[in-house]
Amino acid sequence: MKSRVSHDEVVFVAVIVFLAAVVMPVLGAEITRISNIDDSYIGKAVTVSGVVVTISNNIPETGTIQTYDPGGISVLELDDGSGTLFVSSDPRLLDEVYEDMWVTATGLYAGDGIIYADMVGEDIAHLYIVDITVNALNEFPEYYYDDPVRIRGNVTRIEQTAGKTELVIDDHTGEMAVTYNADIADIMLGDAVLVEGKFYRNMIDATAVAVQRPEPEATPSPTPMPSAPPTLSVAPTLPHTPMPADAGGKGALPLYLIVIFIAAVVVAGVLIGIKVKERYIRKQE
Repeated sequence: MKSRVSHDEVVFVAVIVFLAAVVMPVLGAEITRISNIDDSYIGKAVTVSGVVVTISNNIPETGTIQTYDPGGISVLELDDGSGTLFVSSDPRLLDEVYEDMWVTATGLYAGDGIIYADMVGEDIAHLYIVDITVNALNEFPEYYYDDPVRIRGNVTRIEQTAGKTELVIDDHTGEMAVTYNADIADIMLGDAVLVEGKFYRNMIDATAVAVQRPEPEATPSPTPMPSAPPTLSVAPTLPHTPMPADAGGKGALPLYLIVIFIAAVVVAGVLIGIKVKERYIRKQE
């Protein structure tokens, strides 16, 4: 006897077919790294996954992109750690999208870093455990195995080969090896980084590595120092011995002139006395 198919069974099958037609292409689509997209992709369908940097109704740099609804929020800027591009989509697909959310978008690449997407949705694989410590990962490796995680720390080792970067990150609770399948420009030892990826017992397979350098601080204008009052230099005063003045108001003669004068008077007196004595003797003769 033939069995009948109920109405509920028909509806269930229809739902399964719909999910297979709509959801499976998104889940099964191969995600392309943004840095690999070039002009050879123009006119082709691509799937990208990245964190939402900005949400607007046009491209901020040019404002020339044709959106679905002028004035509607329909442009996302995505960053997957290797580069950025813009995704233009029907605003109705972006109702639940917000900045810092990780999304996957599929659509036609139009060149100039723009994708016109007909499918945009949250990337569940990137629902990261926020800022877990290396110590926690090392203590419970089986618990966090294959989980998406995020750590922050400083770079203590760097090894770069073509298209691959290996790091060791220290977050002050321990060190963790990180593998990232892309080059990281300008990264240096000691840099503070944010790492997102999947944890596998003793390492993280990163999907994003962001260097977090502090913004340079504005140099404050030097505060003028108050000028010190001028210091008057006073020369030491030597004691002054007043010279005795004569009746004419002039200074007295030096001592050696007085001695010479007295000596001259004595000599003259002696000579005069001798002459007078010689004359007296002659008169007596």
